Amino acid sequence: MARLAHHPAYLQIEDQLDVLGQKYRVQRIVRGSMLWGASAILATFAAALAADLLSSANPASYKWVTCLLVAWIVALVAGFLAWFVRPMILRPRSLDVARLVESRVAGLHNGLTNSVLLARRDDLAESPWLPAIFAEVVGEAGSKSLDQAVKFSDLRPLAIRLACAIVPIVAVACIPAVSHRLGHGWQQLFSPTAFVPKTGSVAAVEVQPGDITLIAGQPLEVTVTARGANLDARDDTQSTLLMDFARQGKAGPVQWLLAHGADRNARNKSGKTPAEIGRKHAGIVRLLQGSAAEPARCT
Repeated sequence: MARLAHHPAYLQIEDQLDVLGQKYRVQRIVRGSMLWGASAILATFAAALAADLLSSANPASYKWVTCLLVAWIVALVAGFLAWFVRPMILRPRSLDVARLVESRVAGLHNGLTNSVLLARRDDLAESPWLPAIFAEVVGEAGSKSLDQAVKFSDLRPLAIRLACAIVPIVAVACIPAVSHRLGHGWQQLFSPTAFVPKTGSVAAVEVQPGDITLIAGQPLEVTVTARGANLDARDDTQSTLLMDFARQGKAGPVQWLLAHGADRNARNKSGKTPAEIGRKHAGIVRLLQGSAAEPARCT
């Protein structure tokens, strides 16, 4: 730095630029916080919804859901570093602040920028007329309201645009059906394998009816008692056997499943329990809403 950088007039220029630079730095941090918060909400909404759609299309697509989780985390971390951490760490340069002020305050021309550039020239350290130029720039800058170059009110248009993007998303997310799907997608993101259908060894113990004469055109209902079966196994809609029989109003299978420990409080992808699914059948509802300690009764 040339000796001109220590000239009293130039030091006044540096002080003004430093004050404006710190204000601009805080403005950038606030702006970055707004952008990151809005992008985090949008990214989380999109990631949860995508995870739910992936699991609906293919319950075994947990690898894609894991990739989605990684992409979501990378996006959040990258945005946080770029919009929040970077302005906190990097101090605005005097030359950049000078150009910013001149672009926003009319009548300054290039005085501040030229002063910073000239002060860095070692070959002009002995020039007798540069101190006078610095003094003239100080006088010109003093006649202007430099604080107008950096105003927090400048963030208002950005805040309005972000609100217009976020408010509809939040409103949609508050709809019960959407909220449930987002909740399922959020669980899917962090526990992708929990929703993968499980298979295992199942042995048939008894099949009813045994020997029977079939009549063409007549329905046949077969009951299979199996050992090793998961009573709460779920299909691609997260429904269980108990839910399916409750929907059909079949009291016998419902009573048997409850007696053998099926979960009466399980919920499917729509957030409904077996009792809610079978609400059209009063007897089924009574079975499902009965105390777990009481034996199931069918009327």
